[in-house]
Amino acid sequence: MIDKQSRLIVHVSATPLAGSPLITSRLLAKCGYQSRCIAGGRYSDGRDFGCDVHPAQAGLRDELLEKADVIVAHNGGPARARWFRQAVGQKQVCVVYHSQPSRVDRTLERQGAPAAVLGQYQPRLYGGQYLLVANLIPLDEAGYQPAKADRAREAKVRIAYAPSNDSACFDRKAPGFWDNKGYQATLSILARLARRADVEVDVITGCGLKECLARKRQAHIVIDECVTGSYHRSSLEGLALGTVVVNAADRLSLDAVKHCAGGAEPPFVISRLDGLSSKLTELVDAGPAELTRRGLAGRAWMEQCWSPVDLIRRGYEPLLASARKISAAA
Repeated sequence: MIDKQSRLIVHVSATPLAGSPLITSRLLAKCGYQSRCIAGGRYSDGRDFGCDVHPAQAGLRDELLEKADVIVAHNGGPARARWFRQAVGQKQVCVVYHSQPSRVDRTLERQGAPAAVLGQYQPRLYGGQYLLVANLIPLDEAGYQPAKADRAREAKVRIAYAPSNDSACFDRKAPGFWDNKGYQATLSILARLARRADVEVDVITGCGLKECLARKRQAHIVIDECVTGSYHRSSLEGLALGTVVVNAADRLSLDAVKHCAGGAEPPFVISRLDGLSSKLTELVDAGPAELTRRGLAGRAWMEQCWSPVDLIRRGYEPLLASARKISAAA
């Protein structure tokens, strides 16, 4: 087992990855580890997920990597960057894959670094036996708390939808398929539903994580995506915020959740895109009070089954303990 106090863990990612590496580092630190994260916090479209150490901060970056005992390369890290190649050649290394194989760099794995995959859609795409780790949610932080207002008494049902892009790729073999959130089709369904006097729709695009969470918090229902058979951070955020979460997680994805959660089935509302209109109508007809009750039950599930402490113990600690030196060439 890795020594929490005396060993420094440094996470490195070429992109923000929706804030996942940064949040993982932050939660490890809350659990007593020395942990830092080197990754940009902002996408080119302006979405900001926060930053610890930016890769452009060369002095601090190199100092951290020099002191690191374990480097966690998210999606394989910026493997083509000389500063990164020099660092991993001297340290114990492990890898976490957040994306489909066509969008990660597997160089470190080929050189002997142990690798894990997120417990979402990823297990089905990577051959062999990989450790599953959870997408961690900082449940105790203010931004992830349910709304304080009494949504049960509100006149309208609020539905929030936060697509990461406007992809509409329905070819399972295409690189963009697993990022597809059925944007146009979902918007069409929501537009029809918004004609009801008791419905309010919020399509959240082009904003940073803080605003996105704040707007989801005001909703009774959060739609993740109903296309691929996966779920994403949006589903976990929605449960944490006390909303009813709708996605199309299939059995493989649900089994991955259960594996991470110690066997507990997640309280997602399951609907494919072709049944989304009727499913949302059913939920809206249940009314704000019932949706609020169900949403808070989802929050309770997160507290019981998705505790960062437990998820780190079951997933990240074995990964960190497996980290080893590799034959990376500078």
